[in-house]
Amino acid sequence: MDSIKYVGIDLHQPTCLIAVHDAHGKRITEKIIETPAEALIGEFEMSKGYWITFYRSVSDQEVLSKYAKLAAPIIESSGGRILSRGNAVKAYEAGINQRVVVIEFENVEKAIAAYESPEYQEVVKILDGFVERDLRIAAGI
Repeated sequence: MDSIKYVGIDLHQPTCLIAVHDAHGKRITEKIIETPAEALIGEFEMSKGYWITFYRSVSDQEVLSKYAKLAAPIIESSGGRILSRGNAVKAYEAGINQRVVVIEFENVEKAIAAYESPEYQEVVKILDGFVERDLRIAAGI
């Protein structure tokens, strides 16, 4: 199970396709279920997806401000909602007292799609050489 990245469910009438993908996004297996999609939709509650970004260093605040101004509309149009943005209130263990951003999406798939979108990838390039950060996408519980 360590090699499984995610399980995708494609709900379409009259059957449902369930696909298992590996850590590289390659489909490992799939199965068609003869159950109508509407019967399964209520069975699954998608967990929220979160971008959690920990900034390690910012050498040019103007570049970061430009990025934030350009990235926010792209993230929001992808369904992202900024829950927290600013310096850490307190840092523990190996934490650094730097900027932290938490963005919520309807589900993990939308969070990944937003990050991997060509529009966002074009904007994030402006941080190169000026900002070091650790961005993770996590599922809610």
